[in-house]
Amino acid sequence: MVAGPQRVQVKPRAEMDRNAITGPGKECVASSSASKKISIDDFDIGRPLGKGKFGNVYLARVKKLQAIVALKVLFKSQMEKEGVEHQLRREIEIQAHLKHPNILRFYNYFHDRKRVFLVLEYAPRGEMYKELQRCGRFDDQRTATVDLKFPRNISDGARDLVSKLLRHNPTDRLSLQSVIDHPWVRSNSRRVLPPICPTKKS
Repeated sequence: MVAGPQRVQVKPRAEMDRNAITGPGKECVASSSASKKISIDDFDIGRPLGKGKFGNVYLARVKKLQAIVALKVLFKSQMEKEGVEHQLRREIEIQAHLKHPNILRFYNYFHDRKRVFLVLEYAPRGEMYKELQRCGRFDDQRTATVDLKFPRNISDGARDLVSKLLRHNPTDRLSLQSVIDHPWVRSNSRRVLPPICPTKKS
């Protein structure tokens, strides 16, 4: 399944948070060094990855970290012409706070006189949309396959429960009664849930 962006990690994830790639320290992007502003000189620019209405996306490497990213370059003149500057600001504000395994990470942004640069996580296998165009459609088996990666703070019991609820084969999935009887549910329920029984008509 193409469950989301297909990632490559050249450096450990901890080194590639928004604090590692310091920037202007504006309200929507945290920065560990407000005095250090990034610029295009902090990147080695590689091949183009895509082209859009307002600019282009390039494969790039952060020189300091030797980490691979996608660098989205947007032209201010084009955005001003279409009157979408506020949309870009909103996009940055939203992406700066998103952290989900199926959403590409937004690391930072910076700008010069003519361009705005967005530093994004690189997905080496491309877009899901293009994969859909190539395949036509995903079959049920492919769309139902889930690669579960739980955060470290999730207990073994919770992992077991979630993985059993997401099984592809309906006969292997937990029934509602099995969920209620699951050790993790029982240990975390504030009250005892009654067993599920068919109602008897009077």
